[in-house]
Amino acid sequence: MNLARQALNNALEGKDSGDATAAELTTAGNREDQCGKPQSGSEAAGTTAGASLAKDSLCMCATTSTANSQTACGTDIQANGAAQLTWGTASTQHKQWENLKNHCKQTTGQTKLPPNRLQTAAETYLAALTIGALTTKAIPGTIGYTENSPTVCNGEKGSTNGACVFYGKAQGRALENKILWRQKLLSAAEHIEAAIKTKQTQLHIISQIKALNVTLTALTIAPQAAHNRAAAGAGASTESRKEKTMEEKKKEYEQHKDNKTYCENAGKCKWEGKTDADGLCVVDESKVKTQKNAAPGTGDGATGAAAET
Repeated sequence: MNLARQALNNALEGKDSGDATAAELTTAGNREDQCGKPQSGSEAAGTTAGASLAKDSLCMCATTSTANSQTACGTDIQANGAAQLTWGTASTQHKQWENLKNHCKQTTGQTKLPPNRLQTAAETYLAALTIGALTTKAIPGTIGYTENSPTVCNGEKGSTNGACVFYGKAQGRALENKILWRQKLLSAAEHIEAAIKTKQTQLHIISQIKALNVTLTALTIAPQAAHNRAAAGAGASTESRKEKTMEEKKKEYEQHKDNKTYCENAGKCKWEGKTDADGLCVVDESKVKTQKNAAPGTGDGATGAAAET
């Protein structure tokens, strides 16, 4: 936004940094030569007309010993020690301009102007200027107060005087080129628009980066989550098989519960009875638990496998 700020400062005060000094707002010569002579037949555009909004404003509003209407532009231009100035000599130009700026800031409108409103203001100003809609007597190329037969823009009120700025009778591109502050205003609008687009692009890129980060995180976590689910499922299946084996063993023992020889050879059973024929074959829970807690490749099952080999 620095370029936009510089362009706006240039439009207002004729310099990138703004805050023009009295010397920077002063040009040698008299007021009517600098502000313009819109008399019919011998018109002469002001030599500083259009250089900056500050200089154009002083042409219409500044007070001198002869042009002494302090509130011609709606505010007391001599407030805060801004005494009457001597045209062509650096004195209180910057103070009178500061009062005008402060007056313009006292607006109830929105504080942030979008670029399209700056562009509209610049175009509207040019169109109204061309047809003389910015003066009291409809003089094309002129802005400010004029009498019936104005001859000079000297800040005074009279039949041949006026508090005005005359850019010349040129139209179209020639008139546009005369008003430098208008060009700077349009340039500021372009820079603001470019800055907004750049910020939108940056926000879009940041959004894409965040989305990519979420995706990569999901891809990283997914395999581990799948592995954990598979491991949990396998553990549950193993436990189910153990429970099923236990049930099958119990059923088998029920079938041979009266056979002491089978019971003792089963490996995980014990005979409970007084004699070989009078008793009951039951599961030996202590042996089953021992096998369940044994490490893989150990226990009764492992011994049996080794024996078979």
